[in-house]
Amino acid sequence: MKKSVLFLLIGIFLSATAWAEGDATYKNTVRTFLAQRCYKCHGAELQKADLRFDTLTLDFHNEDVLLTWQNIADMLNLGLMPPYEEPQPELAEMMPVIDWITASLKAHYEAEESTGGQTVLRRLNRNEYRNTIRDLLHLDMTIFDPTDAFPQDDEEHGFDNIGKTLVMSDFLVEKYLDAADQIVQRAVLPGPPPEVKTHEFTFPIMRGAGGFLTPASRRLKQGYDEIFRRPDDRWGYMSIDRFRKGVSHSGMYRVRVRASAHNQQHPYDKALRTDENEPMRLGIVAASGRYGDLRQSNTSDITLAEFEMIADGKPRDYERELYLDESYVPRVTYPNGPISLYWRSILRRYHPQLYDKTDRRKLSQREDQELVHRQTEVAVMNYLGPSIRIYKVEIEGPLYDQWPPPSHTSIFGKRDPNKIKPRDILTRFATRAYRRPVKHSEIAHILQLVEQREKAGASRVQAITMGLKAILCSPNFLYLYENEGQLDDYALASKLSYFLWSSMPDEELFALAKKKRLHKPDVLRAQIDRMLKDEKAQAFVENFTERWLALYKIGEMPPDPRNFRLYYQAHLEDAIKKETHAFFQHILDKNMSIAHFIDSDFTFINRDLSLLYRIEGVEGREFRKVKLNDPKRGGLLGHASVLTATSNGIETSPVVRGVWVLENILGTPPPPPLPDIEPLEPDIRGSTTIRQQLASHREIATCNECHRHIDPIGFALENFNPIGAWRYGYGPKKPKIDASDVLSDGSKFDNLVGFKKILMQKKDQFARCLTEKMLTYATGRTLEATDRPEVDRIVNDLKTQGYGLKDLVLLVATSEPFLTK
Repeated sequence: MKKSVLFLLIGIFLSATAWAEGDATYKNTVRTFLAQRCYKCHGAELQKADLRFDTLTLDFHNEDVLLTWQNIADMLNLGLMPPYEEPQPELAEMMPVIDWITASLKAHYEAEESTGGQTVLRRLNRNEYRNTIRDLLHLDMTIFDPTDAFPQDDEEHGFDNIGKTLVMSDFLVEKYLDAADQIVQRAVLPGPPPEVKTHEFTFPIMRGAGGFLTPASRRLKQGYDEIFRRPDDRWGYMSIDRFRKGVSHSGMYRVRVRASAHNQQHPYDKALRTDENEPMRLGIVAASGRYGDLRQSNTSDITLAEFEMIADGKPRDYERELYLDESYVPRVTYPNGPISLYWRSILRRYHPQLYDKTDRRKLSQREDQELVHRQTEVAVMNYLGPSIRIYKVEIEGPLYDQWPPPSHTSIFGKRDPNKIKPRDILTRFATRAYRRPVKHSEIAHILQLVEQREKAGASRVQAITMGLKAILCSPNFLYLYENEGQLDDYALASKLSYFLWSSMPDEELFALAKKKRLHKPDVLRAQIDRMLKDEKAQAFVENFTERWLALYKIGEMPPDPRNFRLYYQAHLEDAIKKETHAFFQHILDKNMSIAHFIDSDFTFINRDLSLLYRIEGVEGREFRKVKLNDPKRGGLLGHASVLTATSNGIETSPVVRGVWVLENILGTPPPPPLPDIEPLEPDIRGSTTIRQQLASHREIATCNECHRHIDPIGFALENFNPIGAWRYGYGPKKPKIDASDVLSDGSKFDNLVGFKKILMQKKDQFARCLTEKMLTYATGRTLEATDRPEVDRIVNDLKTQGYGLKDLVLLVATSEPFLTK
């Protein structure tokens, strides 16, 4: 008690301007230092980075003032002020200033009782909503996505789970109502199980469309359908024309395809550019005719299975049990076939004696069509390239391990719903949906709705479904429950599960919350450890890395297929993300030092990614840990995911990549450019280098303040092209890449390897950045200045414990900002 009062008094005195101005250290040391070392760039005449120190007060209750003093302390500690080109103060001159600012800030933080620093009532984002429905009702979400029609979640600092940005709207409320209808309809399945049916389809399985060679093969009536290329927007899907309405019930289906693979090795290498060492693959891609033509790319497409084939021409059965939504149809694809296949080029180049050189411009439309038919049939009969032949497709189902299914019994149990009191059903369901015990008043109005429906003639089950929908549209379900102050055990269970699983608590967490034991330190740590080992923790690995590293941007500006063919040929968009996910997962599981994110001698790749990285000896599609002999590739800065996410698909920008490193590795994001400064476009004509362009840009004084921090970092990464492949120059007859530079603190490097060595010396700074990112993600709010002491404590404890990533997760989940609201 006395200690608290003492801190309060110190805080009051230290935050009072009159007291501070009378302090001898402040007047004689701090203010003098700022006047001599800082006013030149941050004074009355010039305010670089929009910062002015000569009028800076000591009113720490003013957020801008507090952040400015914190910024001064950070810049001095990091050696970034004064700039290295200016005369540097001796350590003995600088340390009293740092000590005074640090002590003053610490005292203020300890005394401040911020009304901020609290998570605004936080709505479930799309991902959390989807996962919660999955776990609440045990629904298979392979295809079903109730958030399909929801608007995109707004984000802040890259994170899409920040409470104040997750606003509600009339439009979203309407979509929640629609989603609840769909969810309950799928979950509640009274009555007998659907009849198991077997559908069998043989040649011709697809009777129309398919490009040029597939219809030509069909016209030859050889007893099979044939696929010649991988799927794209228009072609490459072998649909079942006699099954366009799809399956009649959602559920598991046994899909069996009899197929053969031909000509994995072929003489058309230069024309088709397939990987002749990779086994040919047969894919199952489901789609619904409600969303478009099933014979081409469809907005509902989802890949359900892939099989490696033996390319000896012998028919074999490929079978898998797959979940299909009502109306969905399984279609067959050749996912690693040729990207493009031009039959005229094949005939002209490899079978010139068979190519008809008739001038098609002189033909009528009908004559031209007849010529194309004849020539494509000739091409098929003489084709020596890879293809997959489909002889039969069987679909059997729906198959259920139990009836009623888990979704139904999770609501009604195994008893007859007509013999259970609606209050019991709704109370049990709402308790799980709201993730806490429900009050009688919260159920009363829902129960009244159910009773009214039943009196109006609805069956007991139909009436109860209305209550279920009302619960799923309730703010108690849509928003995360957090009580004020120290979180109670139920609120803690939810906060923990949405941090590590992006979903609701499981039964073990609920049981501990009910016993009021979850908040106990040893129990909490044990649960964190258990949860990280659960397969649902993959959500943390994927969601946090994609938000922290901005990997969600991959695909927004896809690479130019003409210049980066390998990106599409090797399916790199998925592979590059999986590398980073597996890398993060491994460091987490082994509690390895976060320094591996800066530099490491290993990564996780498969054969596809090894082609990009030019690493030999990696076979198969499965990702495995490989030792890196090339120091340039180690760490996140060598990951193709990061390098692709920071490119525009055509060319690289040192500015974009430099800003990315400042924001996500060093935690010192630059301010946005001034509105009257024209954006710099990279020169793709080769008339001047990007380095020369940026040098000209820095001649603008207002630009130089930020670009001297940004540009050198970006140049360190210039040897990586837009998809992360290594390059030595920008192309033929264009200049070689110079990756050397000098950082704003005077540190020099010759190349990427040298730059990473400098970053390793800033490991504590990176630890702070990662801590702030993870704490933001875990709490669902942006951090405030008053969070600084707790961030300092976590970083210091992390350093003492050896910088382990798992230790960081534990420190964040047991921190004051996480355990309180």
